[in-house]
Amino acid sequence: MKKTGFLLGLFLFIPTIAMAVCPAMTTNPPRTVKGTMKQVKNFIVEKYEELSETAEEQKKEAKSGNQGCSASPQNTADQSIKIKVYEYLADKVIGHDDETEEFLTPTKDFTEARKQVKEKLFQPAPPQLTERGEKLQEYTGFNTQVVGQVGNTIDQVRALLRRDEYANAVASKNLEIATELRKKILEDISSTQQAATDGCNQLQGLVLENRNLGALVAETASDITIQILTLESMAARNLQKEEISLVPVPKVPKANKNGDQTTKLGGIVK
Repeated sequence: MKKTGFLLGLFLFIPTIAMAVCPAMTTNPPRTVKGTMKQVKNFIVEKYEELSETAEEQKKEAKSGNQGCSASPQNTADQSIKIKVYEYLADKVIGHDDETEEFLTPTKDFTEARKQVKEKLFQPAPPQLTERGEKLQEYTGFNTQVVGQVGNTIDQVRALLRRDEYANAVASKNLEIATELRKKILEDISSTQQAATDGCNQLQGLVLENRNLGALVAETASDITIQILTLESMAARNLQKEEISLVPVPKVPKANKNGDQTTKLGGIVK
């Protein structure tokens, strides 16, 4: 609009310029007017080109982001939100093996993970007696299951020691992580107080907004990682309270001819 108004104004003042150039009639008025119009036309073209060049330069400057501006993202690198917590966890936890993995190998398969826990940190359930063994135990009063359990005592002690070593490894690892994270958390929090939020134009405002959003995503990932470590600590601690042997799976009751039902977990039940 400014360009159009400028050009319109020039056309409106053409008669004035012509009269200023030729205040009095000459011997050849048509030629004088023609020459004046040509000068005015050249002047308008020249000014239009200057305005076009200025506008183009302003466009390029806006597109490049006004790099020389003090609020440019390049000039506010020291005013960005720090993600020291994420950087530490990504290096030392997410992409790093630790001593706890010798007890339980990380896996995304739940069935495989459950199998590892049962085999490495528990003992199999006590063997259930056969029908003949139950009758023998009923008539003699001798607990034949004790004989089978004696042989597993050494394995049970080994499993208990393995649990204790695993819990110590988890506690040691998480204590080291917690100590390092304390100062890094303070650095991240302090950086939010001086983070740049305004750029030189809308494009830079979006750049800063995306940069801050990226920091938020990184801190959210850090929070999830810390929750996983916390759950691991709780699991290792509660594991110390669990029985060493797995709970035996009950046998399906069988119906006798007289209608009574017998189970294999301690006698006859009606």
